[in-house]
Amino acid sequence: MARGNGEVTQLNDYEIAPLDLVTFQIYDEPDTRLVQRVSASGELRLPLIGIVNVAGLTLRDAEQKLVKMYVEQEFYINPQVLLAMQEYSQRSVSVLGQVNRPEQILFPLEAKSMNLVQAITEAGGFTRLAKIDAIQVTRQDTQGAEERITVNLEAYFESKRKNAEAKAFALLPGDIVFVPERTF
Repeated sequence: MARGNGEVTQLNDYEIAPLDLVTFQIYDEPDTRLVQRVSASGELRLPLIGIVNVAGLTLRDAEQKLVKMYVEQEFYINPQVLLAMQEYSQRSVSVLGQVNRPEQILFPLEAKSMNLVQAITEAGGFTRLAKIDAIQVTRQDTQGAEERITVNLEAYFESKRKNAEAKAFALLPGDIVFVPERTF
C-alpha cells in the first residue's frame, strides 16, 4: 500500500496497455522470440496463434492465456511462455486553464486512475482566478465518442472540511482537464 495526499491507495500488478513494448518468447524455442508493440486496440500478433488481445491483463495472466491457446490449438504440449515489458506506454492527463503550470501529468505505472485533486496539485494548483465549481473533464469512450463531465471541486472540499466521506473524481489516461476562469 502507498500513501498519497492523506489517502491510502492499493498498488496492483501492472496491466498491459496499448502501445506497450513487450518481449515474447517460448522457453527453449529461440526462433519464437520477438519484441512487439501492443496495438492501439490492445492486441499482439504472435507466432502460430495469430492476433491475441492482451490489454488489461497482467503479464502473468497474459502468459497463462497464451499457454492455454498454444495447448488448445495443439501447437505445443506444455509451453513455457515468457512475456517481459520492454517499454511502458506513456499514460497521462492534460491539465489546462486556470492552473499555475498547465501541463501533461504522467500516471504512476501501477495506477489505473489518478484523482482530479492530485492532477491539479501536480499542475501547480489553482490560480486566483480559477472557477473550481465548474471544472470540465473531457474523456473519450472506447468507441471514440467524446464525453464532457463537469466536476464541482468546491463541494468536494467542503465535504472534506466537514469530515464527510467524499471521494475525489477519478481521471483516466487521456483525459483533458480544463479549469475555467471566474467571471466577476
